[in-house]
Amino acid sequence: LVFASLLVLERVNPSKAADVAAFLDLGASEIKKWLPVFFAPNLVVLPLNLPPQLGRIVGLVVAGLLFSLTSTAGLVAATTKVAERLSSSASSSSTSSSQSTRQRSPPSSSSSVSSRPPKYYGPFGEGVAGTVAILSAVSFGLSVISARQGWGGQAVWVYLLSMTLSGYVFGTSCPPSLTRWLHPVVICSLSTILGAVLLGSATQRSWQEILAPYILANGHVGPGNALLFLLGPAVLTFGCQMYAYRRQMRRNLTEVIVGCLGAALLGLFGTAIGARLIGLASDLRLA
Repeated sequence: LVFASLLVLERVNPSKAADVAAFLDLGASEIKKWLPVFFAPNLVVLPLNLPPQLGRIVGLVVAGLLFSLTSTAGLVAATTKVAERLSSSASSSSTSSSQSTRQRSPPSSSSSVSSRPPKYYGPFGEGVAGTVAILSAVSFGLSVISARQGWGGQAVWVYLLSMTLSGYVFGTSCPPSLTRWLHPVVICSLSTILGAVLLGSATQRSWQEILAPYILANGHVGPGNALLFLLGPAVLTFGCQMYAYRRQMRRNLTEVIVGCLGAALLGLFGTAIGARLIGLASDLRLA
């Protein structure tokens, strides 16, 4: 919707479209920095309800990821080769123009500012890291006091959320040699579980009991629910990214369409076939 709206506005008033895109990019850039943490809640509560045949599920996910990446790359590469062969049979003028487009020559200085990729505003600074660390420490103390006094669980709510955020901020600041094998989402999930263990030890409760209200059902909102809710607004940021690269997408429209459709179809049917081949239970296949 954002992408289509910006394209329509560009047709009507290009300068206004550039201003709107620049304004939206400020918020979109901030949301994109936090985007991975919105996927963490399901990993956090995974130890509470380990599904049967977990090993097969993990194997299917890993194999499916590798298959999706390689098959999509192969489809795009094959489509590019076909397009290049078709363009080589055209006239010399169109051939040279097509080859220069396929080689993705850098844009000239006369290209409009609105077509450039959005500016990256950098990783989290010391201020954000310090804020979430202090919030974690304060909410931990309040959670211990509230447990002993029999108060409500609001402090635990804040504590679990702050442990997730502080773990993610810490994970993004780790060296690439670590994050290459341990993604910040995994780090923040582990930090949340570790925080539940620490709070459980301090309040004489099990970590499962501490972590149970992380994701709630029936209209109740836990810290995990709040993060999952933000996935909706985060998806809108993709429209800003697509608009920034609209010219590249237009030049490679065939590859984009084939890659998206191919990845969707191969992922859908490949997962279903793979689940049957490894003998997953029918209820797990439907899930």
